[in-house]
Amino acid sequence: MPRLPQELLNLVVEALAIPTRPEAYLNAEIKTLYNLCITSKTLQHFATPHLYLSIVLSTSHQLHSLVYSLRQTDGIELKRIRSLCLRDFKDALNEDNAAAMIQLLVLMSNQPSFSRLIIDRELRTWISRGDLSDDEEDEGGQASPEDGHEGHVSDELIAGQRAALCAALEALPNLRDLHSIQDEVYVAKSWRDPEWNYNRGWTVHRNLERVTIYNPIVDLDFTAALAKHPNLRQVIMVRPDADDEVSIEDILKPLERWREIVIVGHDLVADNERVKALSNAAASLEHCCKVSFWNIDEIDEKQDPDVIRAIQLAVRDVLERGQFGDLPLSEAGRRLQ
Repeated sequence: MPRLPQELLNLVVEALAIPTRPEAYLNAEIKTLYNLCITSKTLQHFATPHLYLSIVLSTSHQLHSLVYSLRQTDGIELKRIRSLCLRDFKDALNEDNAAAMIQLLVLMSNQPSFSRLIIDRELRTWISRGDLSDDEEDEGGQASPEDGHEGHVSDELIAGQRAALCAALEALPNLRDLHSIQDEVYVAKSWRDPEWNYNRGWTVHRNLERVTIYNPIVDLDFTAALAKHPNLRQVIMVRPDADDEVSIEDILKPLERWREIVIVGHDLVADNERVKALSNAAASLEHCCKVSFWNIDEIDEKQDPDVIRAIQLAVRDVLERGQFGDLPLSEAGRRLQ
């Protein structure tokens, strides 16, 4: 094969490599591209750019290797990256890994082709840190990371990482897709939370088209913030919670007419009735945005004892394949009548 004309080799690589969407590479396709890269220098020349279109980082070693590689190049590889997924590395949050993530985002700043970011990490450990309650300290336990508690991470480290992470995210002006798998990502400008006494959230982005948010509190401030993003056309809310003091219809009114909402839940999760109520209320609006409730039927309690994490992984898998963007909502989930 290496003896074939370069034009023909290029056609072979493109036929094998280019998916419908640049973020929709499957593992088999990535392996094919990698094998082509190591076959010969000529094939590597054609196949390498396709590998840089969409990058999925599953280990801390991959993260550090990519950061090192990008810092050694002349910037060509940076310009090729369109989509980036930072998976959960299953290791403790440490200063080196957090710093490498922030360095990677800084490297991607001002790259016009980079427009899609998926983060499967506990972002709230960067945004806030509450103190353990007396009962938790007496029992020697740790509070849930979902609530912003990480007993093994110092306040000073969290404060520094929080500022650096927000700055790195704000430096991505061309971001169109922002997906957070494990935590909330606020789409309003930072505001002071009187209960926790810290600035929560970002962003200054105005090009956002799709956002995924895990377990958000859907209240008037939340939907008003979404409505201020002129290009936002799809919001995926995974296990959303609602403000009980205000009617759901009033909360969702800012999203009428020109928004798409995908609400994700599962019958095995205790709060799923609230999720369904939110879906029904959204669908009952007179001029409702397009609403779909995705009940992830393939999750089996016996095979997936951690149902919440299984939901997160199912959402991440769909996002990595680009299916939420490719499929009509009536196919991506069950459309409410």
